[in-house]
Amino acid sequence: MKKRFFVGVIMTLFAMVIFAGCGNAHYSAYKSALSELISAKEKLISEAQTAPSAEALGNAIKAYATSIDTFKTKRADLFVKYPQLTDRGPHPEDVNKILERSAGLEEKIDSVLIPAMEKYPNDANLLSAWNELVGKRASL
Repeated sequence: MKKRFFVGVIMTLFAMVIFAGCGNAHYSAYKSALSELISAKEKLISEAQTAPSAEALGNAIKAYATSIDTFKTKRADLFVKYPQLTDRGPHPEDVNKILERSAGLEEKIDSVLIPAMEKYPNDANLLSAWNELVGKRASL
């Protein structure tokens, strides 16, 4: 009886070690998707700071909005593929750092975009792009 119990315990521990080592694929895929979104945020910030016209600023905003759509699709696919993965966590420390960086860039986007848009207060295309972006950012 004791032998069976110890064999069962050893097999359970072995299985836990194996599954723990194989269970992080979802985090690497999530980190990759988040990194792509961060790159898109950094690109928007850079382009917004140097936009020579309302059209260029609008195009930068639209490109970022497209990146949000791409991220949301990837995230939804990952959440379906890996049900244990959620926005709420808990996440490993490296994922938390990426999420914090992403949140910090959201604040920077606001601090850069609003002054850039104030240069072109009456441009209808720019306002349309902004309104689209606001809706998409709310769903992140």
